[in-house]
Amino acid sequence: FSILSPAPSGVEEVIIEEALGQCCVSVSLGKSERECPPSLKDLESQGFPVFVHSSERTLYASSSIPPLYRPGHFSQVNEFANRVLVDTVLSSLQSPAIVDLYSGAGNFALPAARGGRTVLAVELDKWLVGAGRKQAKTEGLDNIVTFVQGKCEDLSPDLPGSHDVILDPPRAGARDVVKFFRPERSPTVIYVSCFLPALARDLAMLV
Repeated sequence: FSILSPAPSGVEEVIIEEALGQCCVSVSLGKSERECPPSLKDLESQGFPVFVHSSERTLYASSSIPPLYRPGHFSQVNEFANRVLVDTVLSSLQSPAIVDLYSGAGNFALPAARGGRTVLAVELDKWLVGAGRKQAKTEGLDNIVTFVQGKCEDLSPDLPGSHDVILDPPRAGARDVVKFFRPERSPTVIYVSCFLPALARDLAMLV
């Protein structure tokens, strides 16, 4: 790629994607790398927000990249629409205790915790779980929001009762999760969907 020619030593993958209204450059380095090469930081002078990481840690992130945004991992990239979405979901919650399934890095879990709710957030992506835990600790919320890494369908049978549930699954939906829901255990279920057929199928299992 022309903006990385020649590529610095240790570069394994470069992802260019549009997010937050701009193009972001995500660079993956080898596991043994401990520092971000200066030439990658220099991409900022060309107008590109930069996110540099190894498989184990973040090595550099431009200040314009929000703490919960991780290139190559799922995020809500329309900032304005996401604020409306989060406000709508939070206004529908009834219980002081929340289970957030497919939580990502805490798009709903962290705002709910800021409002004083206790939150159990479940997410498969290890990177996003780490980002959520880090942000929770930074904000002093790690005593009321707990991030658990794992498959939602594996953990759903053992989730605590009397909690409101937030569901924000991928396009495939959450068929293997909603089958465990019972009204007496989860009186309020808020389902955020990006694919209507999967939503309709799953809602039919809930009613």
